[in-house]
Amino acid sequence: MRLLILGFGKIGRTVFDLLQSSGKYHITVGENNEAALAEAAAKGAKTVTVDVGNRNSVIAALQGQNLVVNALPHFLNIMLASEAAAAGVHYFDLSEDVATTRHIKELAKTAKTALMPQCGLA
Repeated sequence: MRLLILGFGKIGRTVFDLLQSSGKYHITVGENNEAALAEAAAKGAKTVTVDVGNRNSVIAALQGQNLVVNALPHFLNIMLASEAAAAGVHYFDLSEDVATTRHIKELAKTAKTALMPQCGLA
């Protein structure tokens, strides 16, 4: 399974380490921080520079992926969930934001993939 992790801060790194250790995923890390991308590459990830403020950059990163794990700030969740649904990519986020969850639940009504909000670590 081809999996994209967007964001390689503390949570993104932890998610990467757990999934990488399973040996079941081909993981790409999407980030705009060059040091984080270098760290991800050193750990064995494929990397891609993603400007999450640019929808076209996000759409390009989603191409060819089966699943995206969103480890970005919560205010980006609606955009990313919408683009994942449009691209036919399963979506998983860690946010606990209620308004975002409502929006994603509406998207899920017509999505052909799983959209899973509020899977936070709290």
